[in-house]
Amino acid sequence: MRAYIDSDILIWHLHGKPKARDFIRRIQKTDEFEPWTGVMQRAEIIFFMCPGEEEATELFLSLFQTAPVDQAIIDTAGGLYRKWLQAMVLISMMLYWPLQRCIIPARSLR
Repeated sequence: MRAYIDSDILIWHLHGKPKARDFIRRIQKTDEFEPWTGVMQRAEIIFFMCPGEEEATELFLSLFQTAPVDQAIIDTAGGLYRKWLQAMVLISMMLYWPLQRCIIPARSLR
């Protein structure tokens, strides 16, 4: 089964956060899960890494398959975004939800 890892967890791992590190290690040690991330999540990490982090970051990302995004995934993600945004506005939690947070669940629904 694919385990899609969001960019926040990947970034926390790169910054040495123990919970993120332990979580990723557990996924890697089992045959039950294949570690994956999405193209948007990978882009977020690649675009914003600092000078001097390239080699370690690219080595770390090589441990994950990267899932592409197609029209169907974006269309599904758009529906999830609108649905979740409405719910969040109704309960006044927040007005902004990053688009990429909808792409991972949309990919799993396809």
